[in-house]
Amino acid sequence: MFLSDYNYFKKKLPEWMKPEDVETGEMFKAGGVKVKILHQPLGVVGIVAPWNGPIGLSIGAPLGQALAAGNRVILKPSSKTPQTSALIKEMVEAAFDPTEVAVFLGSGEVNDAFCSLPFDKIMLTGSPRVGREVLARMADNMVPAILELGGKNPVIIGKEADLDYAVETIWGAKMLNSGQICVNADHVFIPPDKQEAFINKSRTVLSKWFPVVKDDPTYTAIINDANYRRLLGYIAEAKKKGVRVEQLTNPNEPLSTRFRQIPPTIIVNPPEDLGVMRDEVFGPLMPVLVYENLDALIDLINHRPRPLALYYFGIDQNNIKALEERTTAGGMTINDIMQQSWDENVPFGGIGNSGMGKYHGHDGFLCFTTNKAIAYQNPKNPMRTMFHPPYTEEKLAMVKGMLPKV
Repeated sequence: MFLSDYNYFKKKLPEWMKPEDVETGEMFKAGGVKVKILHQPLGVVGIVAPWNGPIGLSIGAPLGQALAAGNRVILKPSSKTPQTSALIKEMVEAAFDPTEVAVFLGSGEVNDAFCSLPFDKIMLTGSPRVGREVLARMADNMVPAILELGGKNPVIIGKEADLDYAVETIWGAKMLNSGQICVNADHVFIPPDKQEAFINKSRTVLSKWFPVVKDDPTYTAIINDANYRRLLGYIAEAKKKGVRVEQLTNPNEPLSTRFRQIPPTIIVNPPEDLGVMRDEVFGPLMPVLVYENLDALIDLINHRPRPLALYYFGIDQNNIKALEERTTAGGMTINDIMQQSWDENVPFGGIGNSGMGKYHGHDGFLCFTTNKAIAYQNPKNPMRTMFHPPYTEEKLAMVKGMLPKV
């Protein structure tokens, strides 16, 4: 898939690289100054790739766009996917000179040392926690960053929504990588009279897709023991607090501890203080909560950290417009999940807790370049000395004449 990003950049680079003439303000026009903007490479870019998209988020769009913008790159794949990371290193070293692209493997001290290097820019895809840690290490060298982080992405189901379509679409996305995708659905808000139908329809769909989860080779495992225990901890905490938990496939099926497979599970109306509502879920669990009023729900969403994505199912144009205009998120999709993040021509990124900076498409080129303004003065232009002393009444009158009329 990321090859389409490379081809798109190759096609668009001649257009993007052209110097841009800038229309100057009236005062500069009168002074005979002309300005253009030149796009130049930043220099050396560091890319920290995550474990949940180890190929696409390393040698995919991040590497392709950084190189297309003319930079050298040092790449740090995730230590949580050691075999894939070793393959990435092998592929890069076969294709590039080490002065063009270099790959470093490791964890712990290697990660700390990597993020402390004086890069011209660093790009990290990871969690908000990791983003804060990396920013702290980068501060001494004043390294600018593009951070693609996660967050709690809400899904809102409108009263008018086609519930069968919504259920199949939401869970179709959630089952990709067992929900371990930063733009995936994190939790669902639904009108009270549709909640039970959503749960029942979810059970029907998922039982058909996965009659048995345990040891099914098509059902994605959780990345490691720590995240496996984290997700099981959310379920255990909810049950301990008396919150309803619905395993959507065979409820009597034992867990696959060998492959760390957790069946798709709904947690019904969990309170805000539960871990599953405080943290990004990043797994096959889905909190499902009710809402009565969209305006109140918008207020609730706006008081939380900015999500990377927001989703709405329904055709009510007033609701859609309200969500588009009155919420802030990295991106939105109406009547689907994750579509805002796939197109190579569409900017992608978060805001606040979910990240900073955008890439993909033209935004990716701008992200990995510096825009240098170049002004050209005509040495024969008599206006160029108007600010030089002595400051005569004649010069004052000339300056006043150049000021914009209020």
